[in-house]
Amino acid sequence: MSSLNLAYITISVDDTRDGTRKGLDESMNRLGIPKIEGVTFVDGRIPGEIEKHLDINSLPTPPSGFRLGELGVWMSNYYCWKAIAESSFDGVIVFEDDAVVMSDEAFEDIMKEVMRDLPHDYDAFSLAPPQKHFYD
Repeated sequence: MSSLNLAYITISVDDTRDGTRKGLDESMNRLGIPKIEGVTFVDGRIPGEIEKHLDINSLPTPPSGFRLGELGVWMSNYYCWKAIAESSFDGVIVFEDDAVVMSDEAFEDIMKEVMRDLPHDYDAFSLAPPQKHFYD
């Protein structure tokens, strides 16, 4: 897709979305973008799940006042960023588990346009497609 060495991660704790993730995996595979596997995701709604991760010395202290589900999202995002920092990729695309690529060609065009317009020293950006790419 580009001269960058890109990969992707899909953030998910919901196994009911396997069909959606499979379609995303197939699109990324066709575009030649590998997936970073083995990232830990935490579902704070499951009793005891948060506690499994609280004894990890390298986990920073989250802001106070989080509900368990929000704490799980915070922990999942931490593990995602950690995997990105430890990877050898030039860039990593992070998808939510309900992301759908409607067209490989449109996704590739959007990514090329965004990457072309980014400053050379960017660290992160949020990709929200133009309204014309949404569907009913």
